[in-house]
Amino acid sequence: MKNICVLMIASIIILTLSACDRNENIIYVTGQCMATVGSEEQYVSYYWKNEKHTEVPDLAPHKSDKRGIFVSNGDVYLVGCRNIDGDRNKTLPCYWKNEQKIDLDLGEHEAGNAKCMYVTNGKVYTAGYVTAYKMSNSFPVPYSQLCYWANTTRTDITDLPAGLDEVEVTGIFVDDGDVYVCGYYRTREDDIHGDYQGCY
Repeated sequence: MKNICVLMIASIIILTLSACDRNENIIYVTGQCMATVGSEEQYVSYYWKNEKHTEVPDLAPHKSDKRGIFVSNGDVYLVGCRNIDGDRNKTLPCYWKNEQKIDLDLGEHEAGNAKCMYVTNGKVYTAGYVTAYKMSNSFPVPYSQLCYWANTTRTDITDLPAGLDEVEVTGIFVDDGDVYVCGYYRTREDDIHGDYQGCY
């Protein structure tokens, strides 16, 4: 496989370790490259520890998608999604611990994505969305149901205003068992003015 270029750097972590009375920075980055596989060019997901890269083939590459990376006790965690049955429009939220994939609960929903993560006391928290449907003019219309997962158990985030046009999560943090998720939303009225509302 020949790497052509780094397309996107989605997230970066710098760990400072004390060794032999000197500080050593270890830099973790996640993103993707365009690579030549056989006779085809395609996006492939990676993470880097300093200059060394590791391919994560199951991690679905999407050039406009941001992803999270977290390091705890030497374990490298990535968050994102994988394609279901090769369908690029149908994704299953997942996280990876040292390249081992763990699928997250979709329930009865058809697709989803995990966007950010936090690891504490060996427990993995991720936040993202599942694709749900609501009826509009007698037709089902897809929309993003925000949620977070504790390990693989999903909790929907329902305390949001009515009439949302767009919603997104941007971060998750856990303190003493309390889960904090932040992001933004836009209602149809906001859409007229081009405004986004931050929230947590």
